[in-house]
Amino acid sequence: RSTTLGRLFCVCSTIEAACAYIYSAPAIRTFGPPVRQLGHRPLELVHSIHTRTLKHTHREIGPVAMQNLGNSLQGGALDAVEGGDVEKVAIFDATGTLMFLQEPPGDTYYRFAVRHGLSVPAPGQLNARFRDMIDRTTPIDYSDCPLASTADIYQREKNWWRNVVAFVFGPEAAAADAFTACFHDVYEHFGSGHAWSLYPDAFPLLHQLRAEGWNLGVLSNFDSRLIGVLSDLNLTKEFDWILLPKDTGALKPDAAAFAAALKVSGCTDTATCVHVGDSLNADINGAVNAGIYGIFVDRQSKWPPLFPAPELALMVRTLAQVDEVAKNAPIRRLVQNTHMNVNTHAKDSHTSNVRGR
Repeated sequence: RSTTLGRLFCVCSTIEAACAYIYSAPAIRTFGPPVRQLGHRPLELVHSIHTRTLKHTHREIGPVAMQNLGNSLQGGALDAVEGGDVEKVAIFDATGTLMFLQEPPGDTYYRFAVRHGLSVPAPGQLNARFRDMIDRTTPIDYSDCPLASTADIYQREKNWWRNVVAFVFGPEAAAADAFTACFHDVYEHFGSGHAWSLYPDAFPLLHQLRAEGWNLGVLSNFDSRLIGVLSDLNLTKEFDWILLPKDTGALKPDAAAFAAALKVSGCTDTATCVHVGDSLNADINGAVNAGIYGIFVDRQSKWPPLFPAPELALMVRTLAQVDEVAKNAPIRRLVQNTHMNVNTHAKDSHTSNVRGR
């Protein structure tokens, strides 16, 4: 059975177009977890979907032609998009995707509290309080941005975090005279590169994409301090642009955040744009709803049960896999467009359903 799964079927809406779905083709590398079993052998998600214009024919493409099609698209699917050279935009989330905290936040809070002579619970309890506070606290309001003044935004962000730290420390420590100085040091620490480390696969991927001509940007829900963090980590020079909520007036997964990213990047066709992130809701669902191909960096093997179709998003284990997925993303989108048009015969309906507009 495994040797026949590479067979291709085509449904033609016009003489000029056909759509092809490839199941476990040996020549195509796949990413992501198995979703079900065939006997004792896993069947991977359908990760590689290609399309080609067929002239004056309505016929099935055989296995040999299928193999040739896959080989012709390997290593540069963007070049197969009609028109030759196209703009390529890769949008990145920051925390959890490119960089990570060197230690849990509660551990850091504990160290700074002790340094300032404050009595606080053990790090484990501080971490639990931190997660609880983040989960139930209304996010920072950026709705008046970017019209709000820089000073107002900075103070708004700092006040929000002061309330978080005060809750985590507890009422007794938060009421102490030393709390203000302690909070200041904590806030500055997380706004510097000293609190963060880069994933080892970050620089290699960014350098590879840059060499291939991608427009690279950051779209993050982090506050204004991220610029300083990225600078300390020598990351700012790797990107053409960086957008924060203070710049867009919105938080991912809000479509306004992604719309701002498309505008600043100069991207005019979302089929040539990908978004890379580690949050299923904020990054992947947000990107898909904006018509952007999502690449979910699943370092912890979470394998979320509800995940968009492979025509819209894929999971990878490391950033090292992003380059190949990104190259083929436009081809998947073109196939999805053709496939939906075959079944609906309504381009406008397809656009609203697939791209969430």
